Amino acid sequence: ATKQSTGLTIATGKTYDIFIFNAPNSGTFTYRIVDLITAIEFSGTATLNPPAASTALTANVLASNAAVTPVNSIQLGISKIYIETDY
Repeated sequence: ATKQSTGLTIATGKTYDIFIFNAPNSGTFTYRIVDLITAIEFSGTATLNPPAASTALTANVLASNAAVTPVNSIQLGISKIYIETDY
């Protein structure tokens, strides 16, 4: 998928809820990110460069500033991952 700026300032000590939905065989993703400290919310729809309809989607976590941060210097804490399907 194509990257999009959220306008959220990611910083140490912040907590977020992230919701992502993609219906089976759909090229549209809807998403919502909520900063649980400030209650600032960002949501939208992504339609550019989706994975092929036959691609299985899985839960994954990746963080980087896409420029100068080495991959081993970023730490993320995951409280829980919940996955639901339409089937």
